[in-house]
Amino acid sequence: MSIVIDIETAPIPVNELPAKNKEYLIEKSKPKKSKKIIIGEGYGNGAIGKFELSKILCCCVKEDDKEIEAFFGDSEAGIISDVFNMLKNQDHIIGFNSNSFDLPLIKMRGLIHGLYTYAIDFNIKPWDLRCVDVRYQLTDKYGIGDLKYWARVFGIAPPKWDEGMDKSDLSQYPIEQVVKACKSDVQCTYELYNRLNNAMNKESK
Repeated sequence: MSIVIDIETAPIPVNELPAKNKEYLIEKSKPKKSKKIIIGEGYGNGAIGKFELSKILCCCVKEDDKEIEAFFGDSEAGIISDVFNMLKNQDHIIGFNSNSFDLPLIKMRGLIHGLYTYAIDFNIKPWDLRCVDVRYQLTDKYGIGDLKYWARVFGIAPPKWDEGMDKSDLSQYPIEQVVKACKSDVQCTYELYNRLNNAMNKESK
């Protein structure tokens, strides 16, 4: 069994950070060449945190050839718990840049919420037999490109995001709009993965 996964996130508002953490991040930002610190709802380049400074808005998954499912709502812990229940018995967890972003972030956010996150290892390698990162497959062999780029290369319909959507803070959009974009990413990743791995399987015979 295999599952394709994608998540969409938003930065955690500054006023939701513990006061001491906010002060710490501002202090760590000062020596940076960019001179950026935490301003408004954004984080300066000095913000040393990564996954704990983002929250999950939705997660879309496609198990084998079934319809894409979307998990979203007011409870981030609920989203993560539902997704982990789907991931735990899968032979392959597939995504695009998922080994560097999606899976570590879900793991971290799950831990923060006190969830039992055994479905995902702590140390996911770029090239992993269970957690298959399509972006790494392509980059390792052919070069760098985002999901839209590789979709066009292989003649697959690219993800359809509504024009003008600012990915740096998706919380400003209706969740239905975010889910629609997330589903589009999953469908594109699913088709790209099948195209790549069908070819690989034929070549290995």
